[in-house]
Amino acid sequence: MGKSVTAVLELKKFDLAYSANSGGSITGSTAQQVKWGTSATAVTAVATNGYRFSSWSDGITTATRTDTDVKSAIDVTARFVADSQNITVRTAGRGTISPSGDQAVSGGSSITFTFTPATGNSVLRVVVDGEVQASAPSSWTFRNVTGLHTLNVTFSDISAEQAACLANPRHIMIDGVCYLS
Repeated sequence: MGKSVTAVLELKKFDLAYSANSGGSITGSTAQQVKWGTSATAVTAVATNGYRFSSWSDGITTATRTDTDVKSAIDVTARFVADSQNITVRTAGRGTISPSGDQAVSGGSSITFTFTPATGNSVLRVVVDGEVQASAPSSWTFRNVTGLHTLNVTFSDISAEQAACLANPRHIMIDGVCYLS
């Protein structure tokens, strides 16, 4: 009775899935299938502008990963956090800016600064990132912050009405009174 039996064993296969939360993407094959005990191909978590890679959902903290000796399915998400960007705030004269002082802003977010002159004073000049603003606004908003910014506000000891008079080249001021020239 010499029967022979041939067994064909196939190694179990596992599905691997790599995804990203907002703030980044994945390079490499995001859906892979590998046999038991083998390795996946490398994938890399790539942050978009204003974000940085934090970790994978399974705790791995390197952006590039190659899963080796795979013995179970893997489904992980790359986590990204918004970078903090600094806004340098300076004042001259009598008045305040709110919020006060230099501000760290999460990448991609917005922040509004409000200028409050002391009694009898006015906002004379607002300079944003080195550019003088055409008018002297009472506030300034930085939107979708992804880089460094500067804000310089100069307060004057003249009233808002006097400042408006002096801003018009057709007017002159004599003893605090505005005249059409």
